[in-house]
Amino acid sequence: MVCDALDLDNEEAEEEMYKLTRSFVNPHRNFEIPTTNQVFKMETGKNDVSLFPGQIVTVQIMPEVIQVSKKAIPVHIPISSPIRIILHPMFHQMTYSKAVQYLKDKSNGSYVVKPTPKGFGYIAITYIVEKDKAGVSVGLRLEVEGCKYIYSDLGELIVQYVEPKARRAEDLMAHAKFKSSVENLNSLEMNPNHSSYGFCFDYEMP
Repeated sequence: MVCDALDLDNEEAEEEMYKLTRSFVNPHRNFEIPTTNQVFKMETGKNDVSLFPGQIVTVQIMPEVIQVSKKAIPVHIPISSPIRIILHPMFHQMTYSKAVQYLKDKSNGSYVVKPTPKGFGYIAITYIVEKDKAGVSVGLRLEVEGCKYIYSDLGELIVQYVEPKARRAEDLMAHAKFKSSVENLNSLEMNPNHSSYGFCFDYEMP
């Protein structure tokens, strides 16, 4: 806001008011140069207390009104993939690494049913056979091993496929001819006094 007060005689008020308003376009004057959006406000009044009584002219430059427009900012809302819900006590929403961690302290034959990255129409079963884990991916008809075995629900698949395989693996590991590694199996060939056969897990084709 800029104010300028002048002591004027009545006859000089009109002329000085005109000069005062014109002075805003003069860069040599110590006034703020208004913009076209600013509003002028002028007031006149009597000065009876000054040493030079007369007319007082006050000029105000009103602050420029800034128009602020509201611009809609698009907000990206991530669309999460649907969560598959299967009503079975052994089904868990977890990744393969979490399934391995979940079964870490479980006994041989323990298993977990979980989703699979193959897509929404697949599930996977991970179960423990010593340090070897086998995952079985099944489709809508619960097809296993390339349609060699077909099951109607998870309970049937677990009872008829997973649990028998887990029991068979335990029986094999308890056999006297079972070796925990290929190196131990190869050591049989070095000693002709013992039986020359044995078996172990094939970790390349679980």
